Amino acid sequence: MKKKIVLIVIIIFTAILTISSYILIKDFLEYSESEKGNMELIESVITEEGKKEKITIDWKELENINKDIIGWIKIEDTKIDYPILQDNDKLKYLKCSVDGKCNSNGSIFTLNHNPFVDDITTIYRT
Repeated sequence: MKKKIVLIVIIIFTAILTISSYILIKDFLEYSESEKGNMELIESVITEEGKKEKITIDWKELENINKDIIGWIKIEDTKIDYPILQDNDKLKYLKCSVDGKCNSNGSIFTLNHNPFVDDITTIYRT
């Protein structure tokens, strides 16, 4: 009887370990894919000039990539350097990347109907 209980406990813990490992690896791969896509986006649409790093963004190229891109947020001395998308109350970008592919990391987005014109614009990040 003890051997059966020990065997059942081992099987349960093995199943938990397997499922947890799968979730961690899936999340890591999605994060890596998201970061790679963001770096490619930055390289394709942002030009930095001079010592003071004057930044030029190719808004036409961004519009070709996704018409929901309405802005860009970059905070110096951090890893924050992303496009801002406008979501029309569907919460699509909660689980989608800039290119519209499903990705649990989501994107930075706003639900405001008049972003940056309203008194308050709320920006979300998953």
